[in-house]
Amino acid sequence: MLVLQDTYVTERRDMRIELKRIRISKLIPHESTIEERVRELIESIRRTGLQEPIIVDSETYMIIDGHHRVEACKRLGITKIPALLVNYLDDDIELRRWLYVYKMRNEPIDKYYQNSMEIPTRIVQKILYNLRPGNVETIIKTIRSTTKIYHDNVNEMYWLLHEAIENIPELSKVPEDQYDGTLPVVYTPIIFKQIVIYYAKMGKVFPPKTTRHIVPYSVSLIRR
Repeated sequence: MLVLQDTYVTERRDMRIELKRIRISKLIPHESTIEERVRELIESIRRTGLQEPIIVDSETYMIIDGHHRVEACKRLGITKIPALLVNYLDDDIELRRWLYVYKMRNEPIDKYYQNSMEIPTRIVQKILYNLRPGNVETIIKTIRSTTKIYHDNVNEMYWLLHEAIENIPELSKVPEDQYDGTLPVVYTPIIFKQIVIYYAKMGKVFPPKTTRHIVPYSVSLIRR
């Protein structure tokens, strides 16, 4: 049996945190999901149930963290889900990006750090072919050079990058806060919380792994 009150409120570092069950139909997503991950979670929830609540903005009911759990629960016919309701615009909740770094396959690790290594021209050209000029900046940075790309719609830019890059095996996503600057990289456009909310309220989601939220707390759901 899941032990969870309908509403639980606490204060942490001047932040109001509310834990409650909310209807999935009220939630607004801001990112798309990865089908394989959703299927894994469906099986996990069937076996052991939901292990932790999702995180939701208390003002808009936008999902901050937990898109895959929400989708898995929907497919299982679950109508309510445990959620932490927080103020998304609070400074304690940090918004980071995911970057695309270039790693040569089947090469020893020390080769990554040779100054001569760059993102191959064929990969850069493939990315550029799928992007149109505009005003939102993305940077493809190699060891020797930098290519700047602009687009006028940040949501569309992220989808264009996703479609252009996702199937290039030499490029892999790394959290912005874990990138050490030693590898050639494709910087995704700078994104702000207000932009995430704006597109979510319009019903426009970003690709999977666009945002990376750092939250200063976690809650486990206790079963007995």
